[in-house]
Amino acid sequence: MNRMKIFYILFAVLPLFVFVAPASAVDLDATTCSGSGYSWNAGTSTCTVSGAVIISSMLNIPAATTLINTGAGGINIIAGVTINNYGTINNYAGGVITIGGTLNNYGTLNNYIGGDIIIRDGGTVNNYAGGTISNGGTFEGALFGFFNNCGTFTGNPFSGNPPGSTGCTSSIPEFLSIVPPVASAIGIIFLIGRRKALKH
Repeated sequence: MNRMKIFYILFAVLPLFVFVAPASAVDLDATTCSGSGYSWNAGTSTCTVSGAVIISSMLNIPAATTLINTGAGGINIIAGVTINNYGTINNYAGGVITIGGTLNNYGTLNNYIGGDIIIRDGGTVNNYAGGTISNGGTFEGALFGFFNNCGTFTGNPFSGNPPGSTGCTSSIPEFLSIVPPVASAIGIIFLIGRRKALKH
């Protein structure tokens, strides 16, 4: 088998192995903001947390939607869970947001005086370009809790590992997830064409 054949085979097969379909996520709305500790305001598309809640599945906060953590509230994003914020998160005095998974901020995150955001070991906060974090309270990370800032960060400094940017420099929109399968299909077509040409 010559080098050209090997190239075509790798081009065709490799993308099939690297493609991982994005996990399904639900939007924050009247359905997901329900039950003990939650209340939903349809007029303002606002979800208010007034008790201890655990977020255990992937969640999108759409633009023009607000998640409020009151002084009586505690939000725990467990390991393996991703929250994508395109709207607004307000953490008020006495409110605690604990991040063991990943919080991707494309919108606005306000941590008011007396509020506390804690990144646990293995947790990550990515503040993407266009995202804004205003920190009037405490924003802290454990030894293996990471904050990547590619957007705007104002207020009290982050307490923990120095903020990096490696985790937020290349945000890939979901529609681009079709690129690897398309590349695979193109590679297979090239491979078939190449094999037919070699037979003649």
